Amino acid sequence: MNCWSELDEYILDKFGDLELKKPLFYNARYGLRFDLGSDLEINQGRVEQVYYRSKSLFYEINSNEDELFFVIFADFWNDEPMLTIKDEVINVFQNYLKDFSIAEINQVVIPYRYKEDDEDDTMTLRVYIKRKVKDIKLDDLLVSMADGNVYGDIYLINSKKHVIYDLYDDRGLDIISCYKESLYKLYTDYNNWILEYDRKRIDKIFLS
Repeated sequence: MNCWSELDEYILDKFGDLELKKPLFYNARYGLRFDLGSDLEINQGRVEQVYYRSKSLFYEINSNEDELFFVIFADFWNDEPMLTIKDEVINVFQNYLKDFSIAEINQVVIPYRYKEDDEDDTMTLRVYIKRKVKDIKLDDLLVSMADGNVYGDIYLINSKKHVIYDLYDDRGLDIISCYKESLYKLYTDYNNWILEYDRKRIDKIFLS
């Protein structure tokens, strides 16, 4: 089976017409939005809290033996050399995977996900590779995702537990699932980390 169709079929089967784009929380039926460090000044204390919370939440829903879709979306103009874009994406895998081969990479060009008019000539390269958690340099990846120092939009998808992890920046992260039950332990155990702005919406989901 073509790996891209594998991803597409999985999303369609479990999440319906969900689009992998930000804000992921608002695009999903069941989701949680966590505050990582917005309550702290930009200093070492905040950096440590962001890292601690993002890693704690990641391992609450993933184990080292779980296989993930490591998905990257890279936006580009039609006149940009595709080779340059591919090189940037490959660099991400080189930096944050313990090993991989080019042959494992699956890619497809899709329409720009945030298109507002028909004249927008921005396109998106969607790329992914499947890897076990233990084969990802997770500490480095989470820090770079929080800092915004990693190329493209990254989504980590656990197709066994049906959860999608999106660390959008150092302010917070979204975790969604097609099953409310898959998120309930996160909701109860990490309730005090939930972003206050979205708390009423989240409580309505999990207390109903």
